[in-house]
Amino acid sequence: MSTKRLLLLSALALSAILLALLIMLAPGGSAARNFELPSPAQSDPPAEDGFDARAVAITADNVREVVARIRRPDDYSRELRSEQFWDGGTAVYNFSVAVSGQKTSVVIRFGQTVKRIILRDGYVYVRYDGGYGWFSTPQLSPSDADEYQMLPTYESVTALGREDVLSAELRYDDAGRASVFVRAADGALGYVTEYTISAEYGLVTLAETYDGDTLVFRVSAGECDTERPDGALFEI
Repeated sequence: MSTKRLLLLSALALSAILLALLIMLAPGGSAARNFELPSPAQSDPPAEDGFDARAVAITADNVREVVARIRRPDDYSRELRSEQFWDGGTAVYNFSVAVSGQKTSVVIRFGQTVKRIILRDGYVYVRYDGGYGWFSTPQLSPSDADEYQMLPTYESVTALGREDVLSAELRYDDAGRASVFVRAADGALGYVTEYTISAEYGLVTLAETYDGDTLVFRVSAGECDTERPDGALFEI
């Protein structure tokens, strides 16, 4: 296994360990309308109702602001698959994610292990099937919901430095659905990550990390259902 790939796997493992310690120890076609984007000096522009990324000529210079302006649905659910690749091996995690307003439910399946996470009312609740009930800890930030999914999110793109964005463009799939595609460098390990973000929902639908030409990490998402999820999913 290459040193860089070992570092990536070690970083992922360390993140999982730190998370566990925290839990246990803590008490269609293009629109005609044009949109004015913020200047490069502005950061984290708010999501905007009615903003249509298809109406913008997306470039490496403005893609961070474009992605930040796409509003995500208040209610949705979807399935995710996370895959880590190394010489002679693969690890696969499956996620069921439901969001309703400020509440998030994440069910993570890895082999025979099932981990359930609920974020609501300012707290994070975690338990393992067959375990000893729920652990809880205060929710540190609104982005916790994304971080617990172990999924690169639109914040991963908006947080990039301009020098890290290698290319960006609007793409359409065979069904005519538009996505924002971003290719970015990881300065720490020399990897390159390609993000595909739904222009409709603002959610990452595919993220792939490469070491040269070798795929080392991939997260893919299923269809996004914007019906309000069953309230029972958020009960402790």
